[in-house]
Amino acid sequence: MSRSRADVIIDRIHNALSGDPLYATNLLYQSLESASFGMVKVVVFFFQVADNDLSADMSAREVLARLHDEGIFVAFHKTRRREGERLLTVSKALNTENLNYTYGNLQGFTRLWLIKTTEAERTLRDMKAQQKNVVFRH
Repeated sequence: MSRSRADVIIDRIHNALSGDPLYATNLLYQSLESASFGMVKVVVFFFQVADNDLSADMSAREVLARLHDEGIFVAFHKTRRREGERLLTVSKALNTENLNYTYGNLQGFTRLWLIKTTEAERTLRDMKAQQKNVVFRH
């Protein structure tokens, strides 16, 4: 019996989070970060999710749905290097028993973490400043 593409991606995510030395060399980033609900493990790596972008998007949705119950959030970012390749940012709360922990908080933390680490914060500020200076003429 063959395994689905989502099964392969989920296995790769679990291996990355486990700190397995075999997979650690392929990680672009790995750290423990502090959040309002405790410590969060974050790993970032490239992965060929599918042969084309449409299949990659469908696989990403399946992976997100299946990992939701495990308390793992994955942000999939389209790359320009290859069709179907994605940059995966995986986050997992280490203490899900914390009263402040919710899956939505983990999603929000991951999105804010991505903005800060990619320095998109400055870009967003600049875009908002430009929008304030726009004058509409009738």
